[in-house]
Amino acid sequence: MHNFEDIIEKYKRELVEFSKQLPIHTPIEEEYREAVSTAAQPQQEESRSFRADEPETVITPAVSFADYDDFLANNPSQGILRVQVFAADRSFPISGASVRVFVRLNDGERELFSGVSDADGVADGIILPAPDSSVSFDENSTVAPYAVYSLRVNRQNYAPASFDGIPVFDSVKSIQPVELIPLSMNGSTPDTDTVRNESTTLFGGVV
Repeated sequence: MHNFEDIIEKYKRELVEFSKQLPIHTPIEEEYREAVSTAAQPQQEESRSFRADEPETVITPAVSFADYDDFLANNPSQGILRVQVFAADRSFPISGASVRVFVRLNDGERELFSGVSDADGVADGIILPAPDSSVSFDENSTVAPYAVYSLRVNRQNYAPASFDGIPVFDSVKSIQPVELIPLSMNGSTPDTDTVRNESTTLFGGVV
């Protein structure tokens, strides 16, 4: 028994030493992590500032635009969205799924992309308007440095999936996973026809 307790204590010490060696996230990684956790939530009203030195600053996303011209004027740059459609906990890619991207405006919703997933379940290279990256470096800015989009995915024999609040940044690729739920054997829809909105992943330097 005494030897077992010694082994446990040794293991604890090794874990402590190992944790000290873990890499420290850079400020930009922390900023993007915060952007994903806040901006990708449905019907998000506010998000915290990207600036690491002002963690409590609150910024209001520019989510209200009179029309499409107003939207483009406030989003002169571009980002990329990649949609990955799958089933069975990401083990089965779904090809031929309808992928549609929308932006919400004061005069109604506007569709900006319509396509289908490929053999790997992917719809890639979806170029979308985004605010210029300079917005994130303006300490006086009250506008979020990302545009917000909605996504709808449909495929025969699967329940449709709907996502809101997908962030797209200037010169960054946003990757949105979409897990579709198969319909039951009798063709009925499962308890929910909206797939849970998983977090969006960001990768820089793609545009």
